[in-house]
This record gives sequence, structure tokens and C-alpha cells, in this order.
Amino acid sequence: MSPAQTKGMKLNQLDVNEIYYFTRIIQAGSISEAARSLAIPKSKLSRQLSNLEKKMGVTLVKRLTRSLVMTEEGRRLYDKIGRAHV
Repeated sequence: MSPAQTKGMKLNQLDVNEIYYFTRIIQAGSISEAARSLAIPKSKLSRQLSNLEKKMGVTLVKRLTRSLVMTEEGRRLYDKIGRAHV
């Protein structure tokens, strides 16, 4: 899926678990911290995020050594998720 296609993508077309984990990773500020708070392996969270990025055809976060930074696509998705829960 190209970035142009993701703009029209509806949340109900995405896996609810991957969306949940993406949200928790962003809120925690790192995959490691989110994994600790959820009591699940870091590798599972990383895999879920990678799966979501692959499905959407975009990079949602830039992974740094000890943190992460949302990309523009990641910010759009996070904002869209927030609006869906209002």
C-alpha cells in the first residue's frame, strides 16, 4: 500500500491489537517501556509495530537507540486513533 492509499485507510481496516500496541508504544515513549508496562516481551511489541508499518506501507516511528520519534505518518495515525475514541 502506498502512502497515498494510507491517507484514506479506515481504522476498521487495521488490526485492533496492532493499533493498541502502537498507541501504548507512543504513550510510553519506547518499545521497552511499553513492554514493561504491558508485561509482554519487547520482541512481540516490535513485531506488532513492524506488521502495522508493513500493512500500511509506511514507517510510523524512527527507532533510536533508547527512544523513538513519530514520523508524519505516525502522527497522522495517532491523531486519527484519538479522534476515533472521542
